[in-house]
Amino acid sequence: MGRPQLEYDTIVGNMIKKRGWSTMDLTNEINRFYPHSPIAYSTVVKIVSGRLENYTIDTLIRLCTALSCYPNDIVQLEWEKEA
Repeated sequence: MGRPQLEYDTIVGNMIKKRGWSTMDLTNEINRFYPHSPIAYSTVVKIVSGRLENYTIDTLIRLCTALSCYPNDIVQLEWEKEA
């Protein structure tokens, strides 16, 4: 088995699209749950677009809370096949 390949660039975007949410709606929902330590809109834009590939477990938990999902709904591992 090769190295795991992470796939998450379109997952969050698809999740909010299915809900009829914008990126700002997601940001507002996250910050509704965490008003004392809000997440920046620019961070959410980067996550949704796939430009932010490395974020903390805390951010993952915030996303899951706002989207009512589990981490494995957002981060999926695809194993590379060895040649």
